[in-house]
Amino acid sequence: MTYRQISRRKLEGGKRKAEGAAARCWRPAAHCHRRGTSLSEVLVSTLVMSIGVVALATLFPISVLRSIQASQLTNAANLRYNAEAQARAVPELINIGVEWQPAAAYNQFDVVVPTLNVRRKTPPAVYACNINGMSGGAEPIWSFVEGGTTTDGGTEWSTVTLNNYVIDPLGFMLVDSADADNNFRGAGVTGARQHFGNINGTPYLPLLNRFPAFGLFNFADSAALNEFRSASAVVLPDSWITQAESLELANVTATSIDLLGVDFNDLSQSVTTPTPDLVPDRLLLLDETGRRSHSLSVTGLAAVANGTTISWPAAQSIPAGFTPVRARVESLERRYSYVLSVRRSPGGASHVDCVVFFRRSYGVQDEQVYSCVFRKVDRGLDGQPGVAGTDDNNDGTDDNAPELNFPGSDDKTRNFCVLQYSSTGLKPFFKKGGFVCDAHNLRWYRIIDTAESVFPHAIADVVPAGFEADPVAPGMDRFVRLTLDQSVIEDSPFTTGTLTPQTITRAGVDTIGGAILMRGVVDVFPFRPRTF
Repeated sequence: MTYRQISRRKLEGGKRKAEGAAARCWRPAAHCHRRGTSLSEVLVSTLVMSIGVVALATLFPISVLRSIQASQLTNAANLRYNAEAQARAVPELINIGVEWQPAAAYNQFDVVVPTLNVRRKTPPAVYACNINGMSGGAEPIWSFVEGGTTTDGGTEWSTVTLNNYVIDPLGFMLVDSADADNNFRGAGVTGARQHFGNINGTPYLPLLNRFPAFGLFNFADSAALNEFRSASAVVLPDSWITQAESLELANVTATSIDLLGVDFNDLSQSVTTPTPDLVPDRLLLLDETGRRSHSLSVTGLAAVANGTTISWPAAQSIPAGFTPVRARVESLERRYSYVLSVRRSPGGASHVDCVVFFRRSYGVQDEQVYSCVFRKVDRGLDGQPGVAGTDDNNDGTDDNAPELNFPGSDDKTRNFCVLQYSSTGLKPFFKKGGFVCDAHNLRWYRIIDTAESVFPHAIADVVPAGFEADPVAPGMDRFVRLTLDQSVIEDSPFTTGTLTPQTITRAGVDTIGGAILMRGVVDVFPFRPRTF
């Protein structure tokens, strides 16, 4: 048998084997069936996959919230640096007055502060001019008594003492034009003081004054002009919002254009037109490509048939060769703004906190003052400072105030405060992550947790074991413990006796502290202490 014959036989044998195997696989034998997936396996796989999908889906809203928070903190930090730079450039913003100069002409209601060397050694105060005239050649010996007078050459100064106060340019204009002192429209620094905090219905009267932006604010100008100056100082121009838009443009002149289809009555409610250089509203013109645009300041609105005429200053003009086919009227949104809280020390240093808001509400309810005690240290279970019956600090006297929180005692520092309010009044705006302001010491604390009293309401429900119960102000029947991000820095006024409406009323001293909870606070940034 030749080699070719042997190879042919092997090939034919292989084909028969393959055909036999294929034939056997078509027969219903168990070893020839393809394996499938049971229903239980499908259900388990679906369960595992759904757990993963749900876990992944929960990350999306969290990531959105974190992105919003990051954006707010970034913008707040930018505004904080703007505020600090402005405080350095315009010292009277913090000092509430310009530095006194020798042999200078002063008019009534001008406000000055002593020279830097004097400020470093004297209590904080500013001086309002009572009589027009020239100052002396040497700095006078200033009076530091509230309402006292200082004679200086041909003029005279009236003393306005300072302690803790707030620089709130927009709040000064928008919160409450009547305010508790009913004189914020008056001239000079004495008329510029109004209360920061709504005291209506509250047994606590704060000693916090609110001032406008000295250096930018002018009592002789209109309220609208001062409002725009204030906005330019404290608002971050982070975005523009569209007030009106039109594709039908007509009657284009050197200083005006008609926007057809734009209702004048609606637009005039959102766009204001005082002096041109201070108006944040703008007219944005675009060409047919949409790639070229031109911005003009809005200085006037007028109604025309089927539309509104927009005017701009004569100094501005539409560039030659630019043909607008689309127009938008836009305004700066007051999305981020700040307030400066200032604590002045006798040595002249200013301790400033920049409080940044996101879409701040300017209603008086946001400044409601609630009864609240801020206490640094509580006496322990023995009820005495230090260890009861022990001279902890070896000063010869047992259980005296200097022994409070002495090493080895059972006294405790507080990282919380208890807010009191009436069920018939406004409920405070407290939440985790928000801020509470000590209305006596002007210190801001972040709230990291809250706990409300349960029915029947009692202050003991929210005071942790081992801490003293705060005195309850008359009429207060709701209590909330606010856990703070740090220990209380300064004591606010409180008494251990029984409080009555008569003892609550201010009689030269405070008998109980207060707290303000404002919505929209993004963060509080402390400035480095300095003498501005």
